[in-house]
Amino acid sequence: MRLNVGTRLMLVFTLVIVIVTGSIAYYASTAFKNEIIKAAEQKLDSDLNMGLELLDQKYPGQWSIGSDGKLYKGDVLMDENFEIVDLVGEKTGDTCTIFKGDTRVSTNVKANGVRKVGTQCAPEVAQAVLKEGQKFVGEADVAGTRNLTTYVPLKDAQGKIIGMFYVGVPATPYDEMAGRLARNMLWGTLIGIVLAGVAAFLLSRSVAGPLQVIEESIQRAAEGDLTRKVEMDAKDEIGRVGASLNVMIDKISSVIAQTQRLAQNVAGVSGQLKKRSDASARLMERMSASCQEMADNAVLQMDMAQQTRDIIK
Repeated sequence: MRLNVGTRLMLVFTLVIVIVTGSIAYYASTAFKNEIIKAAEQKLDSDLNMGLELLDQKYPGQWSIGSDGKLYKGDVLMDENFEIVDLVGEKTGDTCTIFKGDTRVSTNVKANGVRKVGTQCAPEVAQAVLKEGQKFVGEADVAGTRNLTTYVPLKDAQGKIIGMFYVGVPATPYDEMAGRLARNMLWGTLIGIVLAGVAAFLLSRSVAGPLQVIEESIQRAAEGDLTRKVEMDAKDEIGRVGASLNVMIDKISSVIAQTQRLAQNVAGVSGQLKKRSDASARLMERMSASCQEMADNAVLQMDMAQQTRDIIK
């Protein structure tokens, strides 16, 4: 299917707007989500340090595993000691957990009002923190809920990793914020597309309309009608094309008029030549008749002279 200029302009203009606004919307929503997560991670890092300082202030001493297999800070048993984790939660709004190995022994993470003591951390967290001794920052499953998290290893006096300290927040609110922004950007994109479509339509009309007028004028000229010119007030390129077409029509009309006058003159001269030719032909006929008469008279005179010679003899 062949599309006209106006339709092609409208499609191209709309497509460009869709690509540009869509790209901006995607970039803005992605960047916004990344910035939110970055800010949340920075806050979690600060909250983590605060929690560790509270632990050191409240319970001085080294982390250790007692002979009973439980986790201690100094001489204080940390299994099911919820004072610090609840305090961190109150001050920051975070979830907070103390792990012995990969198992929660003190936490404010709850499900149906029950603390999730005795549950394990996510495998990727155990790998990074307990086995590799690294700080873990990022999204992780926390007792069945996806959270933005920060974990650090807890070491005993010999430097052996025996547990972890964690703070985190559910990722859902941040996802919802990013989702709201994405939806708002989507609506903005749709509005932009509609406005772009209207603008493209008006632009195509402003281009295709004059072109159609020029096309109709050319078609009339091709059919021999040189009386109607392009009526266009635009001063742009299309307007100049229309003006040039009018000049061309004027010149063609002038040439045709000159040709008609020349043809009329030629016809007049031809008529005169024909009249003169006819007169010459009539004159030749008369001259021919006179010559014939003179020839006849000469023959007659010769006969008479012969007769006279015969009589004299």
